[in-house]
Amino acid sequence: MPNLRVLQLYHGWTYPLDRLAKNASLTNLTHLLCHPHAIEYGEPPYIRLAGLRAVCRSPHLTSLTHLRLRLTDFGDGGVREILDSGILKRLKVLDLRHGCITDEGARLLAASPDLKNLEHLDLSRNALTEDGCNALAATKVPVDLQ
Repeated sequence: MPNLRVLQLYHGWTYPLDRLAKNASLTNLTHLLCHPHAIEYGEPPYIRLAGLRAVCRSPHLTSLTHLRLRLTDFGDGGVREILDSGILKRLKVLDLRHGCITDEGARLLAASPDLKNLEHLDLSRNALTEDGCNALAATKVPVDLQ
């Protein structure tokens, strides 16, 4: 799929991001936009840390500039993966809405020099308190926190 630029999957039950990350034909993919189906009682989230790690470290998804992974459980560990992988250097939009990122993750993002590259950050509906929100607001990066 070398011509694919935007992949949007909403309300699915399966997100095999590890397989996607291994697809050598996706080198021109710029937008990966995932919003899973609402989790039913007792079900684990559909997007986990391993999927995020696969995307962040993929040798094929090097053109990604917009990453939307919602309804996840990777929280602050996911923020560390994003920072450690270096993907934040090339992202313009990072949307991790409806997750479990805490003030610790917010402080990690706020301290990263690569955060300035973002045109928009969405961490709304996470586990942030006023402290985490203030840390991100101080960066002057456009951020949604509601």
